[in-house]
Amino acid sequence: MEASSHQNFPGNFFTKIKANGADYVVVYSPGPSADPTFMFYKDGSFNKPAFSIPASKLFIPVNGNLYSEGYAALNIDVRRKYIFSNNDVEEVDQPFYYTGKQTSTKSAIKLYATQQFNREIASLPADYPIEIVLEHPDKRHILIKTKFGLVGWKKINFRGLNSADIKGLRTASD
Repeated sequence: MEASSHQNFPGNFFTKIKANGADYVVVYSPGPSADPTFMFYKDGSFNKPAFSIPASKLFIPVNGNLYSEGYAALNIDVRRKYIFSNNDVEEVDQPFYYTGKQTSTKSAIKLYATQQFNREIASLPADYPIEIVLEHPDKRHILIKTKFGLVGWKKINFRGLNSADIKGLRTASD
């Protein structure tokens, strides 16, 4: 857990989101089903958070932007940006999430030139080291970079809660 803050308490801390703004108490929770969340409380009221951000790491530069990193209900650890306005936050839409995850294949996979998966550009064996560069925010599509440097798209296939093809990926649904 990383964030700028005025005082640190185990699991909780005080911070401003804008330099001249109100103080918030931020409470971190690992969340149900391992969905970590930062909850922001204002005016000493702990009945209901003013807002929350799903993440395992949070960066608060005190300029009205908040940056998060972590799994938080997605398939892979990703980085997000939020803008604070009117005591609430809104996520800045991105065409893709950067991941940078270093992992390897569980089984042989194919990479494709497009997200329509119609032109194969590489066939990788089991236990082949890869980097997951991007994840599409609305689909289970990931862009993979091979050890050689080729890049191609792969649709994540799940068996139970984990990827059937790639080590270290889990389903975003409980």
